[in-house]
Amino acid sequence: MNGVVDQRPGAGPGGMTNRFDRLSVAIVGFALAVLAVLWVSIEGFVAAEIESKVEDAKRVNANLARVFEEHTARTFEYLEELLTIMVRRFESEGRELDLAARFRELRPNQQIVINSLITDAAGNVILGSHGAPAISLADREHVAVHFGRDLGHTFIGKPVQARVNRQWSLILSRRANNPDGSLRGVVMIAVNPFYFSGLYSELDLGPSATVSLIGADGVIRASREQEGASIGRDLSASESFRQTYQSSVASFVRVSPIDGMRRIFASRRMAQYPMLVVVGTTYDWELKDVHGRARTYRIAAGLVSLLIVVIPAGFIAFNAWRQAAQRRWLERLREAIENLDSGFCLYDRFGRVEMHNAKFVEPYVGLRGREILGWTMADLAREVRAHGGFPDVESEAEFDAFVDRSRRLLDNPPATGRLVQTLPGLWTQTQYRRTADGGLVSIRSDVTQLKEQADSLRKLADDYARARLIAESADHAKTEFLANMSHEIRTPLNGVLGLAQVLARGRLDPEQRRHLDGILTSGETLLAVVNDILDISKFEAGKVRLEAIAFRPSVLAGQVRDLLAEAARAKGLELRLEVDERAPAVIGDPSRLRQVIQNLVGNAIKFTQRGTVTLRLAVTPDGGLQLLRCEVVDTGIGIDPDKRRRLFERFTQADSSTTRRFGGTGLGLAIVKQVIDLMGGRIGVDGAPGRGSTFWFEVALPAAGEAPVAGKLQPAAAASALRRLRVLAAEDNAINRTVLSGLLVEHHDLTLVENGLEALNAVRAAPPDVVLMDVQMPVMDGPAALAAIRAQESGKRRVPVVALTANSMPGDRERYLAAGFDDYLAKPIVAEELAAALGRIAGQGVVLAETAAPLAGASPDAAQDAALADLLSDIGKI
Repeated sequence: MNGVVDQRPGAGPGGMTNRFDRLSVAIVGFALAVLAVLWVSIEGFVAAEIESKVEDAKRVNANLARVFEEHTARTFEYLEELLTIMVRRFESEGRELDLAARFRELRPNQQIVINSLITDAAGNVILGSHGAPAISLADREHVAVHFGRDLGHTFIGKPVQARVNRQWSLILSRRANNPDGSLRGVVMIAVNPFYFSGLYSELDLGPSATVSLIGADGVIRASREQEGASIGRDLSASESFRQTYQSSVASFVRVSPIDGMRRIFASRRMAQYPMLVVVGTTYDWELKDVHGRARTYRIAAGLVSLLIVVIPAGFIAFNAWRQAAQRRWLERLREAIENLDSGFCLYDRFGRVEMHNAKFVEPYVGLRGREILGWTMADLAREVRAHGGFPDVESEAEFDAFVDRSRRLLDNPPATGRLVQTLPGLWTQTQYRRTADGGLVSIRSDVTQLKEQADSLRKLADDYARARLIAESADHAKTEFLANMSHEIRTPLNGVLGLAQVLARGRLDPEQRRHLDGILTSGETLLAVVNDILDISKFEAGKVRLEAIAFRPSVLAGQVRDLLAEAARAKGLELRLEVDERAPAVIGDPSRLRQVIQNLVGNAIKFTQRGTVTLRLAVTPDGGLQLLRCEVVDTGIGIDPDKRRRLFERFTQADSSTTRRFGGTGLGLAIVKQVIDLMGGRIGVDGAPGRGSTFWFEVALPAAGEAPVAGKLQPAAAASALRRLRVLAAEDNAINRTVLSGLLVEHHDLTLVENGLEALNAVRAAPPDVVLMDVQMPVMDGPAALAAIRAQESGKRRVPVVALTANSMPGDRERYLAAGFDDYLAKPIVAEELAAALGRIAGQGVVLAETAAPLAGASPDAAQDAALADLLSDIGKI
């Protein structure tokens, strides 16, 4: 099967498109429904507000029309009364009537009445309140209407416009009769038509509001001054007028036939007069607030609609983009899965195969080329098993258990990979991960090569472990050998050197003294070799610790010179010392530095046959430290440049002829380099064959400042500097007991025992001032005896116990001190070291010319050790 197979519902591009189309249609339908509801609601609300506002306007205008009707009726009553008076006067006085005077007497309202005229029976003007113009009004309706018969009431004529000033007036006329009832004339009053609507001039009825008085004939008798152009207009042809006039009271919204504006009208037909009172306000003015709110509502609705359109459109566009991206991503995913080096399979939440790549089925004959969609893990395992798979699963019962474990993978997939030999020689590791919908992803990798490499590495690791055990055993054997050899050499050497020291205290002739010096020199040389070997072991074990003691480099150099001066004189060499006595004190390990300088100077003396050996020492500031530089210059055999690099290697000299000629183990310079390296310094050598050599080293050390500096020991016998002590010595070797007796009996009260049990009994019987305890003894060894002594001391004085042993391997001193010993002395015993140890135990050391005190952090005996070295130099010991 080639390519990634994925037949999940909706997994392909078509399935995603269908889902997307359905979702898009649903979103569009929902958006349209929301838009419809929104706009229907908005328009319904606006319509309701308009209707409410129109009804309010109708009520207001109806009230105004009623007020206008009452006002007009009172005005007409007033005018009729005025006209009636004038008719009676004219009927009684005739042409003799002084109309102007009578007019003044009546004092008509000047805002209403403009003037008054009276005509004769022919219609000619005969009298006037403001003069009688010689004109005929017989053709005027308000005059002619009275010629035929007596109306019996006031006639309200149509408005007329003056020919001269173009002023409108409304003429009210009434017939005046002779006593016989014949026509005498017509009495007229000209009325200001704008007075009728003047009541509303102060009211804000909005722009283009109308207040009109219309006669039954449809002619507009009066209106507001703003509407003066409408006076005299004939509306009799308007169907709306006829319908309105037929109703005594009416409210309606209509487009005005005069100016075409839409208004809200209220009308009332006057009961006493054939007149129609009409009040109208413009529709837009009345609804301006509603229209403003409606505009706001519609803008808001438009914005909401825009959002309703934009958001779904954006969502649809985004989903279209995402769908395209998903299609691209899915194609890349399929390509990536197909190109995996591992087999990939996706199971649904029921454990059935949903998708896989070709590499998943490629190794298996039973699966290759077959359609496995819908198969379970158990189906796959059985098919692989049927074609020789799972060779490590021997029985069917084991295979059934294996299949059962496979079923449970869906619920509890392992955190680590599952390693299985699926085919003979084919090892696979399968990683399982749960999917969000409860399915399972498996990635199976061919780890056959890794398995073979792991097996090889495991074998190598086993071989290495065995080799390491062998090496550790060899190292342990070497350590044991060194310890045993050191012990076995030191024990007889203790007797040789110890007895030689005892003999040296006696009276000897020169020949005997020379022989004894030879014994001491040979023994000390052998001891130096043993100590060098043990020093190398200490460096290898990383157990060398540097002290931090204040000292003067000039004093240190002087000590080395004094120590080796005799050896130089014996060879006829001049040993020079070039050092600044004012050099400041520094903090370091003077014992180790003395060891280095002594070794370099000793080598120079050894390899120089004639001439000089010069020791130069200088101290210069170096940042916050003091740089100590030491040079040892000789006129000896020199060193070939190509052999210098091997000088500081262990067991190495410049060449074998040097060893045969001068002797030595080749350890000295190796130890020197390791000491300098431990101090963080540098060491080197210059020179040429036949021209001598210069060995040098540099170390940076802190300045001592105010720290007390170790002084110089006064030449004196160490033993005589102590008070007499009661000493108990436990030693199983008779020769060593003889040595101890020879060294101590003259100045101390000495008791000798042969093992730890005897020492314990002696302490119980008479506690001594100090116990010198050998470590390895029969019956009871030293540590056991120490434990017993400490156990019985509860509430009593503590007896100091010094470990006296030939064990001097790295860590031995620390181990014995940790076991409870108060001090430690390594064999062979040196008289001065023994005296110093007794002095420390007794609390009184050798007398110093200057106060000596170690720095904080240094061992309490560091100053004593420095003083002891001075003492050794004075007595010629190394």
